[in-house]
Amino acid sequence: MKQIRKRVTYANVMSSIAVFLVLGGGAAYAAKKIGGNEIKANSISTGKIKKEAVTTSKIKNGAVTGSKVQLSSLGKVPSASNADHATSAGNADTVGGSHLGFIHVTFSGGTPQVDAAHSSAGVSVSLSNPLVASTTCVSAPFPLHSAVGSVDFIADPAESEIVEATVVTDTGHRCPIGTIEVNTSNAKENKGVTLAYYLFFS
Repeated sequence: MKQIRKRVTYANVMSSIAVFLVLGGGAAYAAKKIGGNEIKANSISTGKIKKEAVTTSKIKNGAVTGSKVQLSSLGKVPSASNADHATSAGNADTVGGSHLGFIHVTFSGGTPQVDAAHSSAGVSVSLSNPLVASTTCVSAPFPLHSAVGSVDFIADPAESEIVEATVVTDTGHRCPIGTIEVNTSNAKENKGVTLAYYLFFS
């Protein structure tokens, strides 16, 4: 009787181990075989992503563009009175040898003006020629190559936007060559409007 019990116990143990290996191996096999093509489009929601799972090294270079950056996430815009922004253009911030600048443009009676407390030294803004109220021309004390910006926050920011912030490189524009032509618009009204805005450029 004792010998039979030992055999039964041994058999039970071995069968349990076999089941465990099969199930465990099956799960491991499945995990190895699930690739990007097996995941249904739009099936992974924001709530399903583990906190801090997306790190800097996981983001492709150049994947995050200016239009994807929320202005408020940049923190307080440095003041022109800071030591880093002295009055001379030679002290402008640089990255990879390229100058960097920013400007906060406001309007008073339809006339654009620079908010010096929140703008780089030496920048300026003027009305377009021919005159279009929603078009302004931004100048900097260094050669310009690119620009990105955002309108000031208003009650319904989705309706108002910068529709163009282009460095002018040839004739046929409302702004002079070498400046940034900025056009602001209200989508709801489907027309150009004067809107205060921030602009970052290099």
